[in-house]
Amino acid sequence: GSTTYTIDQSIRFNDDDSAYMHRTPSSGGNRDKWTWSCWIKRANITDANATLFQAGADSQTSNVTTILFNGNSGGAPTLKFNTIIGGSTVLNLATTQYFRDVSAWYHIVVVYDSGNAISTERARIYINGTRITSFGTETYPTQNQDSMVNHTVKQSIGRRNQDSSRYMDGYMTDIHLLDGYAYGPEYFGEFDENGIWIPKKYSGSYGTNGFYIKGSNSGALGTDSSGNGNNYTSSGLASNDQKTDTPTNNMITFNPLNNQRSGGTPSNGNLDYVGPGTRTLISLTANIPSTGKWAVAFKVAQVSTNAGWQIGIT
Repeated sequence: GSTTYTIDQSIRFNDDDSAYMHRTPSSGGNRDKWTWSCWIKRANITDANATLFQAGADSQTSNVTTILFNGNSGGAPTLKFNTIIGGSTVLNLATTQYFRDVSAWYHIVVVYDSGNAISTERARIYINGTRITSFGTETYPTQNQDSMVNHTVKQSIGRRNQDSSRYMDGYMTDIHLLDGYAYGPEYFGEFDENGIWIPKKYSGSYGTNGFYIKGSNSGALGTDSSGNGNNYTSSGLASNDQKTDTPTNNMITFNPLNNQRSGGTPSNGNLDYVGPGTRTLISLTANIPSTGKWAVAFKVAQVSTNAGWQIGIT
């Protein structure tokens, strides 16, 4: 790939702020064929059931389609894609892979195509350009089974609808929904000369309820850039949640996976860290380069009266 496409900003979803976006379509679209694509960088991975996208009514057990990291407090989340209709699970794919890397941007593509004659082609998941074929749970919908996506019910990014919980914590950018199109990851990314999956500008159609959210307007982060005007209403998001940490400009943050000694609390997309009253240590998400010139900036907000702080390299 020789694409020079760059992503200039992302949207930080801070679960402490109950941050998410939502929209209810005024008219229905294609519930049998659609594609959802997004670049995601995780922050707090200990939250169970961090919802990326959900469409459905007010009950978690009836009439809902969800894409989420389905984990637990142990921090071992898988990616899950499911649909429940009338209280019965008609689609359930749960990966055997864990998604714990807080230093990396993941590209996730979910395809729903229930009209396909081949059952295993009716629901597909791709991570960084590669299709997932191994699942711990694997249930495919019957042919022409409607999902709740593109229906005239609430569609949310970053939170489930039912009980104001299960918030996504981290960064999201280049969020696409294609209404009526079942497209693979090659429409949104490509491998570079080193075999690394990188973003590519999508140039196709979006359909009736399709959208493209990239967070370019800090005052209205849910603005639809597809031309459809399917804007999402933001809740718990502020202008400073527009960040320059992107798949083409991956930035260093605190690393909660290496939070040692007595521990402490990283927050705000792992940009802030509050240590406990006792001795602690936390590392960053990137190694210092062995050659060249580099700089890392820290701002100390508060120093304890009976202890100091150290910023160093080991």
